[in-house]
Amino acid sequence: MRKSFLTLTLAIASSVWMTSMSQINSLCDEWNVLEHFMDGGPEYESFKTLHYRLTSDTIFNGMHYVKFEQDNIYKGAMREGTNADIYFVPANSTHEYLLYAFNAKTGDQLDNLWFGANEDKAFIIHSATVTDIESVTPRKFVIDFEWQYNTSEIIHSELIWLEGLGFQYGGPVGYTCPFDCAGSPGLSILCAYKNGEQVYVSERGEQYGCEYNYNPYETPTDTIPLFSYIGDDPGSSTVDPVDPNQVVATLNGNQLTIHENSGEEINYTLRHNTSAQTPALRMAPKADSFREEVTIAITESGEYTLQLTNPSWGYTIYGQFNYSPQGIDQIPVPAEENSEESHRKTRKILINGHILIIRGGKTFTLSGQITDGQLQDKLQKTAIL
Repeated sequence: MRKSFLTLTLAIASSVWMTSMSQINSLCDEWNVLEHFMDGGPEYESFKTLHYRLTSDTIFNGMHYVKFEQDNIYKGAMREGTNADIYFVPANSTHEYLLYAFNAKTGDQLDNLWFGANEDKAFIIHSATVTDIESVTPRKFVIDFEWQYNTSEIIHSELIWLEGLGFQYGGPVGYTCPFDCAGSPGLSILCAYKNGEQVYVSERGEQYGCEYNYNPYETPTDTIPLFSYIGDDPGSSTVDPVDPNQVVATLNGNQLTIHENSGEEINYTLRHNTSAQTPALRMAPKADSFREEVTIAITESGEYTLQLTNPSWGYTIYGQFNYSPQGIDQIPVPAEENSEESHRKTRKILINGHILIIRGGKTFTLSGQITDGQLQDKLQKTAIL
């Protein structure tokens, strides 16, 4: 009898533990948030996508919470009350704040409210009032704050909640510095998900996509498509894409990096494919072996062929690309030039930081198709023509 009672008790405890994730019903569980810096003018602006998600269970003060992480780094924990009220305990703290009250009404006063920088004791919040609730989808809760920094004058600021999503400007848990601190980035939700399904895309998400990263100070990194074939020539045998979990080849500036995950010794050959009419300019292929990763400096513009082999594979991995100081033009799988597949080839060209995609005889930017005249104008503006 005691054994049965103990088993039942453990089963109930396990059930409570396993279902605590479902208690966060009034909020998404995954977000892609755009971080936007623009110091020194638009030409220096940079964008980075941050990834937030609710993960596993934890306990504070005997209560169940769900861990909240940013790019796999713990940032706090959340729980939901009985009426669409959500609470947050930030990392390195045991104090619980009210994060959202999606049950609030216009005129409600909110106490102990989390706004993004509460742990900085220099910020003093005097009041927080729901001044408006816009009946759109999702609903917008407008919160008016009276606050001051140390002994400065009292200032009015406004924060907006998007029902079920988070802060309109700040992501799921607001800014770390929400009141326009010098050098602080802008944050906005691109896309949000619930139980693995996308439930929201913002205007910026429509513009940039759910994953957008751009930094003008960094040299773009291009991933080179790799394919495998059996035999002496990829043009005369079946060609299959290589799993990126097996081998990845990237070009950052003039640095070609090959990463292979098996830990075995891999032989590589890198050939500069110069014209047959200029044999004096032909370069001997660079050949060597490596384990896990190797980086090769490329010094000459032109078309290159990379081949990777290992005695245990039974096949050859290859990739082709055109290198220039502006970037690479990726060369797809060999196909007959007049075939339908040739018409479906996709070429990605990076010119002075502008990505152009050529497919089916048409030219596209990341935001859509452009005409030949627009292409010429774009090239002229980048001093290519």
